[in-house]
Amino acid sequence: LNELRKRHNIILVTNDHVETLTEMADNTITVSAINRTVVKVNDMEGVDRQRAIFALSLGDDYQYNSSSEDLKFFAQTEIM
Repeated sequence: LNELRKRHNIILVTNDHVETLTEMADNTITVSAINRTVVKVNDMEGVDRQRAIFALSLGDDYQYNSSSEDLKFFAQTEIM
């Protein structure tokens, strides 16, 4: 887990490892399965999802564009 932490800025965590990785993390973002328009950043509830994405982006030219890959990832992660 520490090797992943060194190489990656963001790690998607499934329910199996939430507690361990939350303890290791510098910051956490929690996304509700019911309302995906807002997220929880550390202890701050109700943060606009788009604002959180911008805060994590690199550079001034970041522009979020959803894609079929996003939908496929969501389906594989949340539905299957």
